[in-house]
Order: sequence, then C-alpha cells, then structure tokens
Amino acid sequence: MCHINYCTGYYRVSQNKRTRSSPCPASGHWLWYNIQGHACSRISSVVCVWPWRVVPYGLICFIMSWIRDKELSLIERLCANVLKAGPMPKHVAFIMDGNRRYAKKCHVERQEGHSQGFEKLAETLRWCLNLGICEVTVYAFSIENFKRSKEEVDGLMELARQKFTRLLEEKDKLQKHEVCIRVIGDLSLLPLDIQKLIAQAVLETKAYSKCFLNVCFAYTSRHEVTNAVCEVARGVQEGLIEPRDVTENLLDQCLYTSHSPDPDLLIRTSGEVRLSDFLLWQTSQRLYSSPLVDRSNFLELIEAVLRYHV
Repeated sequence: MCHINYCTGYYRVSQNKRTRSSPCPASGHWLWYNIQGHACSRISSVVCVWPWRVVPYGLICFIMSWIRDKELSLIERLCANVLKAGPMPKHVAFIMDGNRRYAKKCHVERQEGHSQGFEKLAETLRWCLNLGICEVTVYAFSIENFKRSKEEVDGLMELARQKFTRLLEEKDKLQKHEVCIRVIGDLSLLPLDIQKLIAQAVLETKAYSKCFLNVCFAYTSRHEVTNAVCEVARGVQEGLIEPRDVTENLLDQCLYTSHSPDPDLLIRTSGEVRLSDFLLWQTSQRLYSSPLVDRSNFLELIEAVLRYHV
C-alpha cells in the first residue's frame, strides 16, 4: 500500500538549465514533531510528504534522478558532522505540501506545480543520506487525491509512471547506497501498469538493508486502520485467533507500516499543523512542533534535527 506526499519545489527548468526560483509560499515554514516514548520492532524511517513535480520539458522531467549526486558545501558538511555526533532520528516524516498554491502564485498549470516536488524529494533524500538517516517515508499520494479532477489525477498517475520507470533505470545508484524501496498504501486503487512498476521496484531492492525509502501512495491513515481492523475481524471469524487475543500490539502488526518504527521526527511545510490523515496511529505519542524559517533547505533540516536533540 502506498501513500505519497509532496515536497514544494524551488527550481524551474528553463532552456535546459535549472535556475533557482522563489520557493512556494506554502513552504514558508517547516513544522517539526518529535515523537518520543515509542518502543517498537519496526525499522526506522524518514517520512517525506511532497507533490510530484512536472517540468515543462518532458524529457528533463523524465531523466531526473531519485537520488541526486550533488555534494554538500563545506559549511553544510561541517554542520552535518557536528550534528551526527549526537543522537539522530532514525525515522523522520516529511509533509512538504503546497504545490497547487505554488502553481497559482507562479501562474502555471496545476500539473506543473505538482511536478515541482520531485527535485525537492531527490534533494531531501540526499540530505538524509548525508546525515546518516537510514529510512525515509514519503507521503506521495493520498486516497483523498482521487477526488480531484480527472485531468489532475491522470497527470499524477503519468508522473508516477515516469518516476518509477526512472527508478528502475538507475538500479545501480540504489545498489550503491543499498536503498530498499517500499510502497505503502492500497495499491489496488492504482492502474495495473503502475502496480507492476511498483512491484518490480520493490522486488529489485528488497535485499538491501542500509537505507529504506517508504513511498506512501494511495494511502490515508483511516484506510490503513480500517484495513487492519478488518484483518483482525477476519482472523476471529475464521477461528485463527480468539477475541481475547485482540490487542493494541496485534492491531499494530496489521498496519501497512508494521515493518517500520513510529516516526521520531515529523516535518511539514506550508505552516500547517494538521497531519492530513497521515500516520495518525504512528504519531499518537507526544508531538513537539516548531515553525522553521522561510526556505526548506539543508540548514533547515539541520535545525529540525537540533530541536529533536533537545
């Protein structure tokens, strides 16, 4: 099952060059949440929520890598090394939204606004690798997004086709970093060809265990919990478990995210404080939030992790 979130983009493609553009207004602040007190048997992860980005030049959009090779600056490397001397979050969640507002502000098509998030995703994955964060979970597409216009949904599905195809074409990069891809959500809601691409990507990387990228696609937390309850009820009905066996821990094991631990840190752009039906069960412990500065960049991620330290 899968739930995909979107990061706001800060670059535009123009005449085959990438030039810095003003950030989406929705990315004015990052909100971070520090979840404490969860002992669980799942793998740590970083969750990112971002809008897929559609660049006006289809070929350029298609060849964009999931994991950028761009190196950090000297100052960024210094900050990262200092930060890694202390405790680091193993599971970080990003809700980076606001691409439709970005499109409206910049007077571009809504689909192009959605596409602006992919490069920010790739950049965020690179930052997480540099910081030694071992798992990233991305909120890429909510089930609620199917309620949008057919044109917009079809555009997002086509973008997903391109990105998962690109992911399979750069298997060497995934192998280099030993990145295991997981897709979380109700995949039965997706077109069959996308389901096949996702299955291939998951199978190709299932043996890797150094880093984990969880892509939430066709996901909402309510759907996840409902599915878990139905699984438990079916087990009771078929006599596989007794009613007295039904516990919070059993329900936890039936969630889509049973392979991962609950988030240590949840970051959201756009100044919103709501969780948008994202990992509600997993973030049920105490949350700590704080707005960050205007631009979602590496130093802002550093600041969020510093707040996690304290």
